[in-house]
Amino acid sequence: MMRLPTPQLRALTLTLTERCNLRCRYCYVPVERGSSMSHELADAAVDLFTEQSASQPKLTLSYFGGEPFLALDSMKRVAERMRRKAGSHQQVKLVTPTNGLLLDAERLQFCRDQHLELAISVDGTLGPAERCHPDGRDSVHALVDRLPDILSLDPAARITARMTATPANVDRLASNVRALARLGFRRIAIQAAFEQPWDEAAVQAWGREHRKIGTWLVGAHGAGVSVPDLPAWRAVERRLLSGRPRTSCGAGSRVAAVATDGSLYPCYRFVFEKAEAARLGHVSTGFTNREALDLFASLSPEQTHPEQGECAACPAKDGCIHYCPAMGYLMLGDARAIPEVACKLMRAQVAAIRPYAVVQRQPSRRASPSRWAAAAFVAAAVTSAGAAASCGGEATTGSNTLPKDASVDEGYQGGVCPVQFDAQPDQNVGGVCPVQVDAQGDAIGGYCDYQDATEEYVGGQCPVQIDAADEYVGGKCAEYPDAQDEYAGGVCPYVDDSGQVPGLC
Repeated sequence: MMRLPTPQLRALTLTLTERCNLRCRYCYVPVERGSSMSHELADAAVDLFTEQSASQPKLTLSYFGGEPFLALDSMKRVAERMRRKAGSHQQVKLVTPTNGLLLDAERLQFCRDQHLELAISVDGTLGPAERCHPDGRDSVHALVDRLPDILSLDPAARITARMTATPANVDRLASNVRALARLGFRRIAIQAAFEQPWDEAAVQAWGREHRKIGTWLVGAHGAGVSVPDLPAWRAVERRLLSGRPRTSCGAGSRVAAVATDGSLYPCYRFVFEKAEAARLGHVSTGFTNREALDLFASLSPEQTHPEQGECAACPAKDGCIHYCPAMGYLMLGDARAIPEVACKLMRAQVAAIRPYAVVQRQPSRRASPSRWAAAAFVAAAVTSAGAAASCGGEATTGSNTLPKDASVDEGYQGGVCPVQFDAQPDQNVGGVCPVQVDAQGDAIGGYCDYQDATEEYVGGQCPVQIDAADEYVGGKCAEYPDAQDEYAGGVCPYVDDSGQVPGLC
């Protein structure tokens, strides 16, 4: 076959093995095949990559699996060859996803020596158990035990928590983000599993959980508490605030992936489908599929089209960050198509982030915001005129009941509202509640963090928290009843006689 010229590669993914020590319920890798890449093919892949990227100043080589650390010898061999083959003018970055369970002393030292960036696959500490051992046991507790050693690699090796959101776990997304933050992760990447069966309730939960994340971010900002970087949130926010265009991933042009048999594909998602029409070539012969190369070289976000409707009419068009030729190709047979499930999730995500993007921008414009500033900004952003003065109905959680239209005169002195209202102010729809304000527009309450109006308070950070002296101290909502635990900031206005928090912060 004749080797065709291609655009200069900047990144290559090597699928070193399809074997894995876990059996995650949503995984798309055919681990039962158990194939692994030979050393000869791995060498050929590195040689092709360095040949096709000679003019690029920065190169990224990603390991992939299965679980890449089951092929440690190959990882070491590839790293050594890559650094030897790259030009003196080139900066080489090595990256790998991993479930973290195999990171013993030898592997950790390899990560440290190579400055290997790790994407730790972890969806949080709250069930359901979707990241399982072969016998069905949840793997998260074994990972948590290893995290101190893993996180000690940072900053020598950049560590990211990679969360996969599914319909089964989406209703705990915000709580799990906070849980990972408490464990010490400083960067958390959230990705929805589009192939899963997302019904309308799950899509709504996706949006609701993003609103809860927004509550947490605003609260932490107001309290001066640092939070992890959330790349997906930040990307939507940048689009909304600065109008930055959607970016291309470069699949099939600047980016390629190698299967265990040496076949070349546009990105790692194509590798396991064995889609012949998308096969770009082989590491031994180079890029030989002219039709596929031309297709992927011509792709851009502006050329994509939704499965239903038009981008121009979408309410999320100014914040949409979705661009994934693989999802269009694998789900609809068209690399330019956007599956409807992706559009639904994107619309819910942008709608949830939009008011908080405005809030996050506002504090920097004020010289000295008041103790209620964060809450007041959110009130202005997420409530409609005239609606914010009401809790939107009566809700009972634990032993506490807050009446509709609770005000300062009626004794409502801070704390939280347990419900959220929708466009109909008196409709209790659960979820994150808006900030309470009195008739003068002064914030008198804060946020709650309920799954819905009937479930128990699940904890988290709250943007408004007062101590006994009525001082805004930020910090956590009172998911912890005393200072002996992690409760750090203020007191809980609603604590029962036993000293336990019955549901409200």
